[in-house]
Amino acid sequence: MNMKTGMKQVATFALAVIVLIVVIPMLKNSLKPTPGIETNVGETFTVTLKSDANIDYHWDLLASGDGLVEVVSRPEGREAVAVTEIWTFRALTAGKASLYFGYVRYDDSTRLAVRTETVLVTIKP
Repeated sequence: MNMKTGMKQVATFALAVIVLIVVIPMLKNSLKPTPGIETNVGETFTVTLKSDANIDYHWDLLASGDGLVEVVSRPEGREAVAVTEIWTFRALTAGKASLYFGYVRYDDSTRLAVRTETVLVTIKP
């Protein structure tokens, strides 16, 4: 076996280890069913998100379901670096909405999330 072939085998093995240790668990966690919320038009409801209490990161609402809900209150200041963040929404119209949250850096204008949460909301008339 020459040196080039050996390096390719090591690189292939390292890639396989990364996939097994990192990528597969991430995919497995992202495919877990998300428990939904049921509410009625006009009612408020809360979404609780687990945080790391890290002052560099916070949860941000990246998409909110086509005008079916509105944000009533969101964590600000010290609340945004707590172990949990509690968001309050009001249901505006009947339908199904997906609230897509991203755990992003405060100073990152790209809003690339290191974690995401999707909450499904069913709004009854």
